[in-house]
Amino acid sequence: MPNKQVEDALKTLQSLKKDLEKFLQESNLKSITKSAKSFLKSTKKDLASTINKDVKFVKKKINDEKKNLEKIVDKVIQSEIKSAKDFLSNQKKELSKLQKKLEKFMHDAQKAAKKAQKKATKKVAKKATKKATKKAASKKATKKVASKKPTKKVTSKKTTKKVAKKATKKATKKTSTKK
Repeated sequence: MPNKQVEDALKTLQSLKKDLEKFLQESNLKSITKSAKSFLKSTKKDLASTINKDVKFVKKKINDEKKNLEKIVDKVIQSEIKSAKDFLSNQKKELSKLQKKLEKFMHDAQKAAKKAQKKATKKVAKKATKKATKKAASKKATKKVASKKPTKKVTSKKTTKKVAKKATKKATKKTSTKK
């Protein structure tokens, strides 16, 4: 369509050129200026109308492309958001699994530590009672040799119990400070 108008404009220019040459030969300047002005006005109108049509067409195309691009971008963004949410949910699941394993491991480790502490306490208590009984026995033997009094036997049993209690208290303190 614009090509047709341009061709029409070129034809009118050529006809104007011929008319100008005829008029120059006739020396009719007033009619030449009049026809030139009318030609310029018609050409301006034709060019303006074609430009306006083309501009409207280009604007429409740009708006259509804009809408298409917005749709495409929106789809891509939604798909990326969905994949990110899926990734986060998978990571949460893995973290909860790891946390459960860690809690189970900690629970088992605490049980093992308690068992070890009980065994250590029992061993220390047994050793302390053995030492206390040995000391008491040795004190009994020396006291029996030195003097034979029944009141001394009662006190040796009390000291044995006191020593055993002290030994167990020390053993529990040692294991609790090791933690």
